[in-house]
Amino acid sequence: MRNRNLEEYLSWKKAYWQDFVAQLNLPKIEGRTLDAGCGPAGVFMILNEADVTAIDPLLEKYENDLNLPSEEYKERITFKPLGIEDYFMIEHFDFIFCLNAINHVKDMSKALHNLGESLKPGGRMIVSIDCHNFKLFKGLFKILPFDILHPHQFDLDEYQSQLMNEGIKVERSILIKNGFIFNYYALVGRRI
Repeated sequence: MRNRNLEEYLSWKKAYWQDFVAQLNLPKIEGRTLDAGCGPAGVFMILNEADVTAIDPLLEKYENDLNLPSEEYKERITFKPLGIEDYFMIEHFDFIFCLNAINHVKDMSKALHNLGESLKPGGRMIVSIDCHNFKLFKGLFKILPFDILHPHQFDLDEYQSQLMNEGIKVERSILIKNGFIFNYYALVGRRI
């Protein structure tokens, strides 16, 4: 973002999210929706027909340092400066997006449990993650702090298994970006 002005950055992010969501082949996104680990310019930007709550522990930092999220979004979205491990909603969501965030949390089991419990039966959860391609690299990354921003190192099967343990049946895994060490996937699941 440092090489772009704010307007260009937000325009680029909107286009990115529109392309990303189009790849998921979801039904119309409406109803109660959570953007968990939303960052300063999350998928909330394009969820115009949903009742959106967006959470991120760094929201106050984004607002102070970047002046994001912009006032346009604050008028229609409920923002809460909370981590996924700290968030639990009694009223259930129709959709939960957790995009490039779950492998940043300290306690993934608690975070996934909170997300699963916050999704209504039949609701959809979309999680995007970097998945290891090789057992050797996965083992090395677990032992050595090569990737300090991602404390959890799993392959695709392990992520799918963890979602299933929380009552989320993965319906589709979509390869978003192919890489050498990691592939970037979006998992589309439904609460059973």
